Amino acid sequence: MSISNNPLRAPVPLVSLTAFAEAKMRVPVGSILLPYEDKSMNVVLQNCIMAERTMSKKSNDTRFNGTEPAKLDMSFILNDSTYSNLIAYASPLNTGPDSVDNTINRLIELCYQPNGKDTNKQPNYLLIKPFNMPLLNTAAGGFRGQLSQMIIKTELVDNLGQRVKARVECNFVESYL
Repeated sequence: MSISNNPLRAPVPLVSLTAFAEAKMRVPVGSILLPYEDKSMNVVLQNCIMAERTMSKKSNDTRFNGTEPAKLDMSFILNDSTYSNLIAYASPLNTGPDSVDNTINRLIELCYQPNGKDTNKQPNYLLIKPFNMPLLNTAAGGFRGQLSQMIIKTELVDNLGQRVKARVECNFVESYL
């Protein structure tokens, strides 16, 4: 699935996901470059507006009562079903560092905190930056938050039962200091 070795994947939009263990995001734990479906990227911003009076009164004034954390929804498209040359086609699927299964495992490692020995540990803080497109009005130009939900949808499997194509739908919630 290498983007650099396969010119068929060159027009795919990319996003950089960098994980940090602490909220101040000083020292990165790791990062990954992922192709995403451009129509799937949605940022939701909400203000909490509270009614001062009910509609039965003479006025229905409202007041600002803070904001909800921003939310980012996006789908990553992982695809090993196209090849630009015969050498890539003849290679075993899960041998490359960017095979579908290896990419999914790396994404889980960076974003998801499974129940295990250290149940008090929080999931990593993430900086998500699409190339040449700021998501929010932040100094980094990216979305800072944590994974809320990840759904891995296998779309194509080879005769050995290995994923060839998958869609990973993620929901992130804004979280930073």
